[in-house]
Amino acid sequence: MELATRICRTFLFILICATVLIPSRNSEAQGTSGTLPGPINSQQLAVIAERLHLSASQRLSMELAHDDYRHQFRLLREGEIAAFLEEQRKVQGGIPKREVVEKILDEYERINLKIAVLDNTLFDQFLPMLTEQQQSIVPRLRLARERRRYEVQQTMASFGRRTVDLSELFHELDLAQDDFLAADAIIASYEKRMTVIMRKQNKAINRMTLDMMDGLAEQGYIDITQEELLQDPKLLQEVLGHISSIYADLRGKVAEYSDDLRELNMRTYHQVASTIPSIEARHFRNTFYRGTYPRLGLIVAHSEGDWMAKALLLDTLTSEQRDLLRTTSDDYQHQLDLLLATGITSVENFWANFSPFEINQEAADQLASDISELQTRANEINEKMELAVEQQFGAEAVAQIRHEVAEMGNKTTTPVAVESNNALEEDAMYDVIQSYPFSGDRFLPQRINRRDIKRFTQQMQLEGDMSKVLDVLHTDYLERMSSLEILDQLRDARNEARVGSGSEQPS
Repeated sequence: MELATRICRTFLFILICATVLIPSRNSEAQGTSGTLPGPINSQQLAVIAERLHLSASQRLSMELAHDDYRHQFRLLREGEIAAFLEEQRKVQGGIPKREVVEKILDEYERINLKIAVLDNTLFDQFLPMLTEQQQSIVPRLRLARERRRYEVQQTMASFGRRTVDLSELFHELDLAQDDFLAADAIIASYEKRMTVIMRKQNKAINRMTLDMMDGLAEQGYIDITQEELLQDPKLLQEVLGHISSIYADLRGKVAEYSDDLRELNMRTYHQVASTIPSIEARHFRNTFYRGTYPRLGLIVAHSEGDWMAKALLLDTLTSEQRDLLRTTSDDYQHQLDLLLATGITSVENFWANFSPFEINQEAADQLASDISELQTRANEINEKMELAVEQQFGAEAVAQIRHEVAEMGNKTTTPVAVESNNALEEDAMYDVIQSYPFSGDRFLPQRINRRDIKRFTQQMQLEGDMSKVLDVLHTDYLERMSSLEILDQLRDARNEARVGSGSEQPS
């Protein structure tokens, strides 16, 4: 098992060198094996149409242009992309020559450029059908698409860290016009800065790949086949040692850009949160934290499940009830904020010393233990809060208030139940701490989440009761998914495999 694990690490290195990147969880990479960005799909086109506030006739013209775009992309995918992926497969399983890797990287960049040309041609076709005001939004849409094209490599460079695009989260908020305009100026500046950093990081990744090949060549490790590595454990051990050392020397610039992205996100989050209403700011924060730190998802779920904050929107409360709920909710959220801050520090410290070629199992186990303790404390805080409220109001009054909250049917209610379940999924599906960053049950489809439901509602143009029916069906769907025994069995099997391998990641 130990040898198989180390071979897996060697394969990971080859994946990096040949730019055979870890398959993206983003559906837009389908059709390219997750190696290259996929086309702008119908879902993303719907988001673009929403950002531009298109009329029915404009939307029809955009869809016609998109049909031609998809045809051109299909030709590229079936031709040059297919040939590129086949060339990649030929070099997997060993250490190729530097010129082979350089050729693949050059081809990767060439195809990426072709995809960029197709994307920009599509946006150019949009312009004549748009008003002057709508045209002013297009440059930001181009930047958003450019960031999407960098996502695959950015994910590989982060080795498990996840950089959330705050622009996407911001435009999903339901803000009043004045609040939106005030915060949108911050987001517009953020979009430019984030795109520039990702652009630079993309170049640094390719440079690091070639430098790693040069480092191996200096040690004489050139053109070694998979069979040679398998037949000579000593050689394999030596190669792995040099790979780890070379990676440690070269990762600095790429890691620097990753740090820049995280600092930019945290700074921008605070700026936006201080500009928009508190309820939306908290939703924005929770979505940002859940995406960036999925291991803290259960703590975030407690914050999202704060029914007291939503109860303050009710007009049936007495002034005394309102004051008590506000005070209790603020104290509850403050305690959760402290737990999240502690958890973020622990996660960041772990990733700061992380190497994909030399897993520190002790550090991974310690982080898992720290997070488990924080989750336990969050549960305890929640139980104390519930007990305190019930003692202040009485069980019957609490039940009535919670019922009225559930009946409000506004946007702050439904995401709580949905995303709480989604946090459980994140914890199970992307268990990056005790295993390799991109391992786990990635062969299973993700659950349909609240963002998907919102998109479905828009695409089907559902309103009123029909929209609420879809929300109810989705909640029932999540409950059924959470009760599937097969997911527990898979999780148990994975844990048993870890124990059986002596704390090494199974192959």
